[in-house]
Amino acid sequence: MRVALRSALFALVFYAGTVIAVLSAFLLVPFGPHVLRRQALLWAGFHRWCARFILGIRTRVEGDVPAGPHLFAAKHQSMFETLELLLIINDPEQQSAAKVGATVTVTGRVEQGMMTTCMQGTPFIVTTLRAK
Repeated sequence: MRVALRSALFALVFYAGTVIAVLSAFLLVPFGPHVLRRQALLWAGFHRWCARFILGIRTRVEGDVPAGPHLFAAKHQSMFETLELLLIINDPEQQSAAKVGATVTVTGRVEQGMMTTCMQGTPFIVTTLRAK
């Protein structure tokens, strides 16, 4: 019962805040993309706050976020890690290996015996990533 109440409270608070964040984003469009990126980070921070104080979920990062462009992939079993990546990377556009519309070439190898939680296919080890 307690879990259901916390989940319902999270949904109420987070989605009400999301409506406000989305509507305010429309008002921020004239101020440029850097302001919208800041709004996205604030929204992700609000999500982290809701998860921490309503659901009792904390985020822990093990290791350092590498400098320069890298490919960051989320498991994406929920929305949680997608929003957390915004905060962990901090400025996704700066960390991005490619801009919108770029051609990205990924090379690597299939790793048949590797343990994975991927339900859609076989594990793939990325060895190089090039963007044009």
